[in-house]
Amino acid sequence: MFQMRDHESQQELIPKSMKDYCETNNIAFKKYMQFIRIALTGVKDGPPVAEIITLLGVETSCKRLQNNKLYEAK
Repeated sequence: MFQMRDHESQQELIPKSMKDYCETNNIAFKKYMQFIRIALTGVKDGPPVAEIITLLGVETSCKRLQNNKLYEAK
């Protein structure tokens, strides 16, 4: 049961963080999420990005974004 709560909280936190990033950088949220989904899965439509990241894991997601030059490691 504890893991389910962690899983659910991740799926709530990820879109909020992404939305905050878009607002701060004046980026259209819908377009940003579409780019992220394509970089992660190779397709335009699919499940919510937060679900994709949760299922793939953060490390794999970051690697896929790096490979698509959409993520800059700091």
